[in-house]
Formats: sequence, C-alpha cells, structure tokens
Amino acid sequence: MFFSSTMIITILVGSDRLLTVLFPHITYNKIKYLIGMSIIPMGYSAIWAIISYSRMAIAADTQVICTLDQFVTGDLRTPKNYINICLSIFMLSTYASIWIFLRLKKVGSSFTRRVIKALTIIMLIEVLAWPTLAHFRTANAHPKYMELTD
Repeated sequence: MFFSSTMIITILVGSDRLLTVLFPHITYNKIKYLIGMSIIPMGYSAIWAIISYSRMAIAADTQVICTLDQFVTGDLRTPKNYINICLSIFMLSTYASIWIFLRLKKVGSSFTRRVIKALTIIMLIEVLAWPTLAHFRTANAHPKYMELTD
C-alpha cells in the first residue's frame, strides 16, 4: 500500500518534530491528528499506484514487474524523479530547520545533544543515499563500467 511514500512519512515525522520543538505546549486531538497524518501518505501512494498501473496496462505484455519501483516506467520516470528530488530537499530543509533551531536555542541538555545527533545522522543518510543508490543502479545496468567483482 505504501508505494513510494517513505519520504512523505519521513517529512511528516520531521514536521511533527518541528512543531513539537517550536510549540512544545500545544496539544492536538490525537485521533484526528493521526488520521490526517495517515491519509497524506496513503493518498500519495494511491495516486502513484493508479497512475502507474494505468500506464503499465498499456504495455502489459512487454515488461515483467518484480518490484514496486518498476511500475514507474516511460514518461513517468522524469516527473517521479523530480518529485523525489523536491521531496528530498523539503525533507532535508525540515530536519535542517529543527537542527538549526536547536543549535540556536543553545540548551546544553543531554536530550538536546541526542536530538541533534539523531538529526545529523538522518540528514547524512538522506544525503548519502542518493549517490549510493545511483552507483549500484549504474553498476547493475552497465556492469562493464563499474565492476563490482573480479
């Protein structure tokens, strides 16, 4: 069901943390809040699944689908890549704004240091994931250019 909605969920978690850091005393109706936070990634996933399935139905005899990522083919690849780049930038800016806010707050508690450390790790993983994935996809698609074995 969660077809390529991991970044959306990560952005929502980051937005939730940002709201918690900026407005620590605000309380929400938990049921409505969780339903709202769940509908966004489910809607995103459903839209991409419907669009991808309708495009795949056209070329049903020419491609075998092994993973959910392979649904996005042809002219859908470029918009999907741009959407992923925009989501990554938005996710990094969300976590970076929390990181900057906590650094400017200059609270020396161990909790703040743990949060800053966790945010740094999240941002490093996000930044390093794209080149790593690109390397392995290139090695898989063009093995003679990037030999992984002898």
